Amino acid sequence: MPDAPARSAVDGPPHTLAELVMAWGCGWAVSRDTPAPVAVPGGFRIDVGRPGHRVRHVLHTYDADSLGRLGRS
Repeated sequence: MPDAPARSAVDGPPHTLAELVMAWGCGWAVSRDTPAPVAVPGGFRIDVGRPGHRVRHVLHTYDADSLGRLGRS
């Protein structure tokens, strides 16, 4: 009988979509040497601060109204 597989970082209770999206955002920010993500309704914002790429929003929950508000801001 083969040995039991090793546990990984994702073993254990399931994570919510919001937790997974934030974890991805934290890794993205570290890999690009930007400030940490800031929680916003439905996701997060990263202030990238580079020409042509000032801000990045990543949303796990959204609707037309919330996208419109982000676009106008």
